[in-house]
Amino acid sequence: MTEVSSKYSQADLKRLYGYGNGLKCPHCGGVSGHVGSDCVIKYSQNRAKELRQEAEMANDEKVRKRILFQYHTMEDNINTLAKAGTQTQVTQLQQENNNTPSSSSYTNIVSPNVYVLKNYDKKLSYGSGYATAFGATMPNGTERWLLTDPEGNEVGMFSKIEFAEVNGTKQFILVRNDNGQWGIYSNKGILVCEPRYESVKLLTTPLGSASENTFFDVTKRDDSGVLKHGLYSSVCAPEVRQGENIPCQCDQIELIDRCPVSLGVLAKVMVEGKAAVLNASNGNVVIQPVYSYVNTYFTRKRGMYFIIGDTNGLGACHAESMEEVVPVTNGFTLDKVRNLIDERDR
Repeated sequence: MTEVSSKYSQADLKRLYGYGNGLKCPHCGGVSGHVGSDCVIKYSQNRAKELRQEAEMANDEKVRKRILFQYHTMEDNINTLAKAGTQTQVTQLQQENNNTPSSSSYTNIVSPNVYVLKNYDKKLSYGSGYATAFGATMPNGTERWLLTDPEGNEVGMFSKIEFAEVNGTKQFILVRNDNGQWGIYSNKGILVCEPRYESVKLLTTPLGSASENTFFDVTKRDDSGVLKHGLYSSVCAPEVRQGENIPCQCDQIELIDRCPVSLGVLAKVMVEGKAAVLNASNGNVVIQPVYSYVNTYFTRKRGMYFIIGDTNGLGACHAESMEEVVPVTNGFTLDKVRNLIDERDR
């Protein structure tokens, strides 16, 4: 495992963590303790200590390296903030002596919520009465985001925030924590799913669907490190655990467009080269993962069909009744099966 250590010398570490603890803090001026709760150096010192402890406790090499990067970045921020604070004090003295305007050198330095609110360069909002996200760019080019509720109260600090709109009245907020894991909040800033996925992607609800549910393609890595897809539901059935209607065991997942109302929302998944169809709301299997090919075909008279099979041949079943209308037959092509369905529907 990678050693948990600082990039700075012992002398520099004594200085970085000495601000406000015996040394005068260049930001708040405190010596025996920081002055005020919004001192950015105090925040960075505490956060650096937390990250070092997290790195020491991490048992996974990849996770440890990610936390170490954040720990080193936070100590760099203390150093940068200290230099910026010293320069600001000098500039203020020059401004008083010369009566010349000057801009603060603190702009866009990582900080707690108060500093982000004062220095944000990005803002996301759905309007009055909804949550708002503020983003500030750090000196090393990374971002720090603050999410607030409709009343302006802090919901949380994140490394990234994205807004995802289902329709004009239904939206969600996607957040990434400092460990690179994504989670979901409502447009009011209420937690829907804590950050635990490598990625979260909003899926478009099929046309004509009466479902009030919203579905997300979420990913995790399996024991071999392979990224696997699952389906997360904003409203899950009682028997579904933690909102994962389909667990993260699939190579690919997508919602099927224009599903019959009686079947609800359906999802097509690929597992080890085999295609299956599942009910997106509860994970029930509609078509078992037997064949490598599953697709849809629509007719005016009887609606939706599933065409199933593999490279040897295809067949079809009627979606609403799941009646086998064309047995999977060697040599049957896509055109052949479509023609047989059309003849049946005349």
